[in-house]
Amino acid sequence: KNGLAANGVTALVEDGAGHLWVGTNRGLSRSDTRGFVSWTRDDGLIDDSILELLVDSGGHLWVGTADGLSRYDGHQFTHFTIDASLDANTVTALWEDSSGNLWIGFQDSGLRQWAGVGKDCCEKKNIIGFNTEDGLPHSNVNELWEDSTGGLWVGTGDGLSRYNGAYFIR
Repeated sequence: KNGLAANGVTALVEDGAGHLWVGTNRGLSRSDTRGFVSWTRDDGLIDDSILELLVDSGGHLWVGTADGLSRYDGHQFTHFTIDASLDANTVTALWEDSSGNLWIGFQDSGLRQWAGVGKDCCEKKNIIGFNTEDGLPHSNVNELWEDSTGGLWVGTGDGLSRYNGAYFIR
């Protein structure tokens, strides 16, 4: 395992301090001067099956899992699931756009825009949902990326689309 939570690596991200965060199918690991430090459900993670990682502009680590979303502030995890602020659980893609909004892609549940993650992120009223009825090609969202003009590219189970702030273009 080389100090990792498991060998099945599923996601990688580097934080502002230069630590490498490694998501695995059995927990989360972070590089430090001694090797790796790991967290599992027993240590406060919402789920051990890590699918996506993101460090936002405020330095928070967002952890997308098969059973919800966690945010790590350097000391503790805060969880977001179907019972709290999100109405879907399997998080497959994460992106913070240039306006500070968190975009969350889900398996079988489309896309959510969570306004102002760096400010008052944790109230349901700030979440807007998008699905195939709104123009997404498919409800499985696999990848997110923002281009230089602010358009959000969405890779799905049935192709690629671009959200221009008003509608999706396929």
